Amino acid sequence: QLLVSRTPATPGSPGLTVTGRTINPKSGREAKMPAGKNVTYDEERYNMYAGVTGRVDYKNLTVTVSSCYTIPGDVDLSTGNITFDGDVLVRGNVISDITIRATRNIEVDGVAESATLLAGGNIILKNGMRGNDKGVIDAEGNVTAKYIERSKVRAGGDINVDALIHC
Repeated sequence: QLLVSRTPATPGSPGLTVTGRTINPKSGREAKMPAGKNVTYDEERYNMYAGVTGRVDYKNLTVTVSSCYTIPGDVDLSTGNITFDGDVLVRGNVISDITIRATRNIEVDGVAESATLLAGGNIILKNGMRGNDKGVIDAEGNVTAKYIERSKVRAGGDINVDALIHC
């Protein structure tokens, strides 16, 4: 997918002052294409494309495409539901009634509460899930957690949980 397009510099055209005197233009400068990670360029370096499917970030004049979407805190109503083509890493908790869909892996450092987690790969809950009979964990790969309580759990691979309570 096209991320950045650059137009070549032009020489400019002469102008006039209010007294009718001619002003010669300065030549345009070529704009630099931002550096990038996981991006590709065309031969003339006029267009930048995403090299992988994922999230685009622009920081410090650098364009980065990441196949991992990292949420630095909780996933709640302020972030909303998440659908991402790649990995999803949650550094906080997943609050009730939130849905996270990932084509690859989902990893949650905190606790998931009555959430729906759907992954094309593995689901790793560093702590666990309190499902309140509404929680859903569905992974095409493995499910790993310390505990899962009152939730529906399905895995295409192994389910590695220290304690399953009413699941």
